[in-house]
Amino acid sequence: MDALAAILLFVTFVSIASAIARTMLRDTVFMTEIHAVLLNPVFIIGGAYLAIYTPARMAINVLRPSS
Repeated sequence: MDALAAILLFVTFVSIASAIARTMLRDTVFMTEIHAVLLNPVFIIGGAYLAIYTPARMAINVLRPSS
């Protein structure tokens, strides 16, 4: 699961970076154009998985009994 999270984190960041680069290359208004990334299925899937995975990993690390 850690490898899947790392891959999805990378893919999500690439999706965001490509949207930012596209906005800058087209010289469009950043604040309105960048919201298109929220409709990208890659961003939605990656973000949804990471939104569940990250708190779960944090809970496992916090609730793990210390030796």
